[in-house]
Amino acid sequence: MMNSMTVTSAQPMIDLATVRAQYRSLLYAYCEEQDERLLLRFNELGGAMEYAGLPPEIAVETHALAINSLRRSVPIVGCDENELLLPLLEVIMAYGVTFRRQMAGQEEKASAQFYQVLKQTRDLVFITDTQYAISYANPAYKQVLSKNGTHGSQGARCPQFVAATDCENPSKLWNSLRQGRNFKGNLASQDDSGHLCIWSVSAFPLFDKFDQIVNYVFMAEDIGTKLMQEKRHQQSQRLATLGELASGVSHEFNNILLVISGFSELLLDEVSSPEAKGFAQEILQAVDKGRELNRQILSFSRDEERGKPVKLATLVNNCRKLLDAAIGSEVRLDFAYPEDVIVTLSETHLCQLLTNLVINASHAISDQGDSHQGRISCRFFEDREGLALSVEDNGTGMSE
Repeated sequence: MMNSMTVTSAQPMIDLATVRAQYRSLLYAYCEEQDERLLLRFNELGGAMEYAGLPPEIAVETHALAINSLRRSVPIVGCDENELLLPLLEVIMAYGVTFRRQMAGQEEKASAQFYQVLKQTRDLVFITDTQYAISYANPAYKQVLSKNGTHGSQGARCPQFVAATDCENPSKLWNSLRQGRNFKGNLASQDDSGHLCIWSVSAFPLFDKFDQIVNYVFMAEDIGTKLMQEKRHQQSQRLATLGELASGVSHEFNNILLVISGFSELLLDEVSSPEAKGFAQEILQAVDKGRELNRQILSFSRDEERGKPVKLATLVNNCRKLLDAAIGSEVRLDFAYPEDVIVTLSETHLCQLLTNLVINASHAISDQGDSHQGRISCRFFEDREGLALSVEDNGTGMSE
């Protein structure tokens, strides 16, 4: 008797009693007709059982109950024990197919999420073969290298890392990868225009089933800006410390000047010789210069806000006294600026700016020896952006 019942996993969920009745009916038909096409029905029933949430152990128990029922009802003719196991195997296989489909779906979803991460991350991710030819590069890698004048397309070579301050030696990266070890550290690369980029790089090898290296994976984060900010922060802290020191020294220096000026004024009152009075006047003038210089030094330790509107010429003349003392008489310092320009610059900040540039220039001049006549030119000029400053010297210049 051919059973016309069709069971699919897409049907509504069924209960255990219905499952066992259908299984027993299919097993009767299979034993009577020996039709292998009925095995497909067992597979469909297994899918329905899995869909209904029945565990595989229920399938084994249902099979055993059906066999016992069959043997009590009619003699089993033409089916040996192995053939009677085939229906159960079909049911169990349905569980396996569904499980594999679920796993494949999960893997596909995870893979899609992974590539979405690679697509959206701003970090550079690329994979090379053992000859460092790129086999995969994420969009961030291509965008950065395209901007820097280098192509990040498939088949291109791995970026050439170079030696640089605050960075690992590139040979450490290559040695680690070739030896099958992971690498993590800071590396530098140079683009076609000579611009230096600093990267935090993590790299590791990929192995095949024979433990042979087949690929290298690189992940790089641009930390050039971060390092620059850290250096600026450190410089700011050093300047703050220097300011505190300058403040303490300045107050002590004022006390010394006060003593000198006091005794000089006493000398003016006590001595009658014109020559002696002239000496005392010279001392007092030197004290005034010292006080002005001390005031300039003390301004470095103060946190001044943006100043009130004032002529640029006034600020420059105030700063110049400090600059002349800083570089000495051996170097000629020239200033050029528009006389009628009004600014709201902080005098302290302007002096700090000029001092840094002028002292650097004087160092470049001193490198050429005492016989060289040094000259530094500071020029303020107006442009479309506002007020600009250029500082030039006739020293050794900067390296390429």
